[in-house]
Amino acid sequence: MRKTRTKPRVALALAGGGPLGAIHEIGALCDLQESLDGLALHRLDHCVGVSAGGLLAAGLGNAITPREGCEAFIEPQGTASEVFAPAWLTGRPAVLDDLALHVQPAAARPL
Repeated sequence: MRKTRTKPRVALALAGGGPLGAIHEIGALCDLQESLDGLALHRLDHCVGVSAGGLLAAGLGNAITPREGCEAFIEPQGTASEVFAPAWLTGRPAVLDDLALHVQPAAARPL
């Protein structure tokens, strides 16, 4: 019996790393896809990830290209920037001050 030659399967495993790791991975995926002719990361046979990588893998599995992910999360246009602003992910002191206004210490909370 002769074995038929099939197209090789391609899989991608993405690591976690929180919001900043996701931003880094989106950039790396954009560069990878743009540098390899014919590569369509949103059409891989298997794509898995943990934490932030799982979010990106879910996007790729739902036919969201790395460039579309970049446009949605890193370079938002119009009102999208009001919904998701990556600047708050960096832990700027002003953001932490804003959070402190909404979080009361356990001793100050009513029972």
